[in-house]
Amino acid sequence: MDDLFAVAEGELHCHESIVLTDSRSYEDQVLLKDRRVLENILNRQQDSRHGIVNYFNTVQSEIKPHMRKIVSDWMLEVCEEQQCHPEVFSLAINYMDRFLSQLSLQKHQFQLLASVCLFLASKFKETNPLPAENLVIYTDNSISTHEITQWELLVLDVLNWDLSAVTPYSILDHLLRTLEFDPKFQVETVRRHSETFVALAATEHVFCQTSPAVIAVACLASALRGLNAQGLDEMLAKLQGLTGVQKNAIQECMDKVEISISLSMSGVSFQPTNSSPAVAPNQQSTHSSTKIIPQQPGYYQHSTTPTDIMEISSTCVF
Repeated sequence: MDDLFAVAEGELHCHESIVLTDSRSYEDQVLLKDRRVLENILNRQQDSRHGIVNYFNTVQSEIKPHMRKIVSDWMLEVCEEQQCHPEVFSLAINYMDRFLSQLSLQKHQFQLLASVCLFLASKFKETNPLPAENLVIYTDNSISTHEITQWELLVLDVLNWDLSAVTPYSILDHLLRTLEFDPKFQVETVRRHSETFVALAATEHVFCQTSPAVIAVACLASALRGLNAQGLDEMLAKLQGLTGVQKNAIQECMDKVEISISLSMSGVSFQPTNSSPAVAPNQQSTHSSTKIIPQQPGYYQHSTTPTDIMEISSTCVF
């Protein structure tokens, strides 16, 4: 019997190699083409933003808008380097804003909260979530894995374990999969630009209380306008019909998106006032500052975004 299991020395070889693959489910074309799916997403968007307030003036005493900009930019860089699903960043920002709207935070805890939100979002969306050890490295070891796991339960408790939030990306993704574009136009180019606009808009606190549908439609419209797409007015009319977003809301958000992105590329943050000028934090507020452009005939056909902003580098997109 022992001879059956006897193996001559040097004859046992293992040639198999383990290859880890990121397996995802197939897209259900029936669901993508069902109008009720988009309607359900739009109906849930208010629930996803319920409780988000201008926490800088109410809840937070140490956290300031420029700190949120710095931390959110860091979160975006982590997601890009780790090649996360685009919605991971949007979900993490949603979790962070909802948490900050309810509990006061100290400055030294801000990056820990951001790390935990990324950790939770990647767990919710990714097949292989971000390891806590990687997040510790990205913070230059200013936090520990033990703190991440402790705060994970705290954040979940504050969010009432509701992680299935509707984000601008989730609406944009559904629109891009269902809309019919001109055959001459590359849908993937539109997607890259639109996703970049959505991600960069999420880093600006001025969009915290804006409807996800408004942001999604405005970012898509800005991408199309910047790429000089034909039939933009007809496309916007169709988007209005699908989402119920009003034309003036699209116009206002498009202006804010393009101004904030232009300033972001310059290394400053969008700080609107009552008259909606775009003023850099280190500049004096003057009446000559850039203002929101009023609607004019053919307004949507011309982009207010500088040409170099539209030539988005591949390093800026997912």
